[in-house]
Amino acid sequence: MRVSMFPTSINLRVLKLYGLHFGYWDQPLVFMQLLQKCPNLCELQIMADEYDNELNDAASRCLKGRNGCLFIQELQMLNKVKIEAFSDQSALEMLFMKTLLLKSPALERVVIVKSCSINASEVRKIQRKLQCFPRASPKAQIVCAGNYYAGMNEDWMDTHGVRLLET
Repeated sequence: MRVSMFPTSINLRVLKLYGLHFGYWDQPLVFMQLLQKCPNLCELQIMADEYDNELNDAASRCLKGRNGCLFIQELQMLNKVKIEAFSDQSALEMLFMKTLLLKSPALERVVIVKSCSINASEVRKIQRKLQCFPRASPKAQIVCAGNYYAGMNEDWMDTHGVRLLET
Protein backbone atom coordinates (compact mmCIF):
# COMPACT_ATOMS: atom_id res chain seq x y z
CA MET A 1 0.00 0.00 0.00
CA ARG A 2 1.46 3.36 -1.00
CA VAL A 3 0.35 5.77 1.69
CA SER A 4 2.13 8.65 -0.03
CA MET A 5 -0.62 8.59 -2.66
CA PHE A 6 -3.37 9.21 -0.09
CA PRO A 7 -4.59 12.81 0.20
CA THR A 8 -4.24 14.70 3.47
CA SER A 9 -7.49 14.47 5.44
CA ILE A 10 -7.72 17.83 7.19
CA ASN A 11 -11.35 17.33 8.27
CA LEU A 12 -10.94 13.91 9.89
CA ARG A 13 -11.35 14.30 13.66
CA VAL A 14 -12.24 10.77 14.85
CA LEU A 15 -10.77 7.53 13.51
CA LYS A 16 -11.68 4.00 14.58
CA LEU A 17 -9.59 1.10 13.31
CA TYR A 18 -10.72 -2.48 13.64
CA GLY A 19 -8.48 -5.54 13.41
CA LEU A 20 -5.01 -3.98 13.69
CA HIS A 21 -2.53 -6.83 14.06
CA PHE A 22 0.64 -5.86 15.94
CA GLY A 23 2.29 -9.21 15.20
CA TYR A 24 3.47 -8.00 11.80
CA TRP A 25 5.40 -4.88 10.76
CA ASP A 26 3.25 -3.95 7.79
CA GLN A 27 -0.12 -3.13 9.38
CA PRO A 28 1.06 -0.84 12.22
CA LEU A 29 3.61 0.88 9.98
CA VAL A 30 1.06 1.59 7.24
CA PHE A 31 -1.38 2.80 9.88
CA MET A 32 1.21 5.14 11.40
CA GLN A 33 1.84 6.58 7.94
CA LEU A 34 -1.90 7.09 7.50
CA LEU A 35 -2.06 8.91 10.85
CA GLN A 36 0.40 11.45 9.46
CA LYS A 37 -2.14 12.19 6.71
CA CYS A 38 -4.64 13.24 9.41
CA PRO A 39 -3.14 16.39 10.96
CA ASN A 40 -6.34 17.40 12.80
CA LEU A 41 -7.17 14.00 14.27
CA CYS A 42 -8.47 14.41 17.82
CA GLU A 43 -9.59 10.92 18.78
CA LEU A 44 -8.16 7.53 17.87
CA GLN A 45 -9.74 4.19 18.74
CA ILE A 46 -8.16 0.87 17.84
CA MET A 47 -9.43 -2.67 18.27
CA ALA A 48 -6.37 -4.89 17.98
CA ASP A 49 -6.55 -8.50 16.85
CA GLU A 50 -5.88 -10.97 19.64
CA TYR A 51 -3.44 -13.29 17.94
CA ASP A 52 -0.06 -14.52 19.10
CA ASN A 53 2.51 -11.87 18.34
CA GLU A 54 6.14 -12.52 17.56
CA LEU A 55 8.79 -10.33 19.17
CA ASN A 56 10.55 -8.22 16.57
CA ASP A 57 14.21 -7.38 17.19
CA ALA A 58 14.13 -4.05 15.31
CA ALA A 59 11.14 -2.85 17.36
CA SER A 60 12.88 -3.97 20.55
CA ARG A 61 15.96 -1.90 19.70
CA CYS A 62 13.80 1.18 19.00
CA LEU A 63 12.02 0.75 22.34
CA LYS A 64 15.32 0.89 24.25
CA GLY A 65 16.25 4.32 22.92
CA ARG A 66 14.63 7.30 24.62
CA ASN A 67 13.54 8.90 21.35
CA GLY A 68 13.01 5.70 19.37
CA CYS A 69 9.69 5.88 17.60
CA LEU A 70 7.94 5.12 14.31
CA PHE A 71 7.70 8.61 12.78
CA ILE A 72 8.85 12.18 13.19
CA GLN A 73 5.72 14.31 12.67
CA GLU A 74 3.72 15.27 15.74
CA LEU A 75 0.00 14.59 16.04
CA GLN A 76 -0.78 18.11 17.28
CA MET A 77 -4.53 17.68 17.89
CA LEU A 78 -4.73 14.09 19.16
CA ASN A 79 -6.15 14.19 22.67
CA LYS A 80 -7.83 10.78 23.19
CA VAL A 81 -6.60 7.28 22.40
CA LYS A 82 -8.34 4.01 23.17
CA ILE A 83 -6.86 0.63 22.30
CA GLU A 84 -8.82 -2.56 22.87
CA ALA A 85 -7.33 -6.05 23.17
CA PHE A 86 -3.92 -4.67 24.16
CA SER A 87 -1.65 -7.52 25.17
CA ASP A 88 1.97 -6.29 25.41
CA GLN A 89 3.04 -9.44 23.55
CA SER A 90 4.78 -7.54 20.77
CA ALA A 91 7.62 -5.03 20.96
CA LEU A 92 5.94 -3.31 18.01
CA GLU A 93 2.77 -2.82 20.07
CA MET A 94 4.76 -1.07 22.80
CA LEU A 95 6.73 0.95 20.23
CA PHE A 96 3.41 2.10 18.74
CA MET A 97 2.28 3.30 22.19
CA LYS A 98 5.63 4.98 22.86
CA THR A 99 5.33 6.83 19.54
CA LEU A 100 1.81 8.04 20.30
CA LEU A 101 2.86 9.30 23.75
CA LEU A 102 6.01 10.96 22.41
CA LYS A 103 4.37 12.64 19.40
CA SER A 104 1.01 13.84 20.82
CA PRO A 105 1.44 17.14 22.71
CA ALA A 106 -2.33 17.61 23.24
CA LEU A 107 -2.91 14.09 24.56
CA GLU A 108 -5.11 14.00 27.66
CA ARG A 109 -6.27 10.42 28.01
CA VAL A 110 -5.09 6.99 26.89
CA VAL A 111 -7.39 4.07 27.66
CA ILE A 112 -5.90 0.61 27.30
CA VAL A 113 -8.43 -2.22 27.40
CA LYS A 114 -6.65 -5.47 28.13
CA SER A 115 -6.77 -8.57 26.02
CA CYS A 116 -8.97 -11.35 27.36
CA SER A 117 -5.88 -13.54 27.66
CA ILE A 118 -4.04 -11.51 30.32
CA ASN A 119 -4.70 -11.20 34.05
CA ALA A 120 -4.85 -8.23 36.44
CA SER A 121 -1.18 -8.39 37.51
CA GLU A 122 -0.13 -8.26 33.86
CA VAL A 123 -2.36 -5.21 33.37
CA ARG A 124 -0.56 -3.42 36.23
CA LYS A 125 2.78 -4.38 34.66
CA ILE A 126 1.69 -2.92 31.30
CA GLN A 127 0.54 0.30 32.96
CA ARG A 128 3.89 0.68 34.76
CA LYS A 129 5.75 0.20 31.47
CA LEU A 130 3.59 2.80 29.71
CA GLN A 131 4.03 5.28 32.59
CA CYS A 132 7.82 5.12 32.04
CA PHE A 133 7.64 6.23 28.41
CA PRO A 134 8.45 9.90 27.71
CA ARG A 135 5.41 12.03 26.85
CA ALA A 136 4.92 15.18 24.81
CA SER A 137 1.92 16.08 26.98
CA PRO A 138 2.38 16.44 30.73
CA LYS A 139 -1.43 16.10 31.10
CA ALA A 140 -1.61 12.64 29.47
CA GLN A 141 -3.29 10.11 31.77
CA ILE A 142 -2.90 6.40 31.08
CA VAL A 143 -5.81 4.25 32.23
CA CYS A 144 -5.76 0.47 31.97
CA ALA A 145 -9.16 -1.18 32.08
CA GLY A 146 -10.35 -4.77 32.17
CA ASN A 147 -11.98 -6.29 29.13
CA TYR A 148 -15.39 -5.35 30.55
CA TYR A 149 -14.91 -1.74 29.38
CA ALA A 150 -17.45 -0.49 26.81
CA GLY A 151 -16.23 -2.19 23.67
CA MET A 152 -15.80 -0.82 20.18
CA ASN A 153 -17.26 -4.01 18.78
CA GLU A 154 -20.65 -2.72 19.94
CA ASP A 155 -20.50 0.13 17.41
CA TRP A 156 -19.02 -1.85 14.53
CA MET A 157 -21.24 -0.33 11.83
CA ASP A 158 -20.58 3.32 12.60
CA THR A 159 -19.29 5.66 9.90
CA HIS A 160 -15.76 6.16 11.23
CA GLY A 161 -14.52 2.58 11.25
CA VAL A 162 -11.66 1.31 9.10
CA ARG A 163 -10.43 -2.27 8.84
CA LEU A 164 -7.01 -3.19 7.45
CA LEU A 165 -7.26 -6.30 5.29
CA GLU A 166 -4.54 -8.49 3.85
CA THR A 167 -4.54 -8.49 0.04
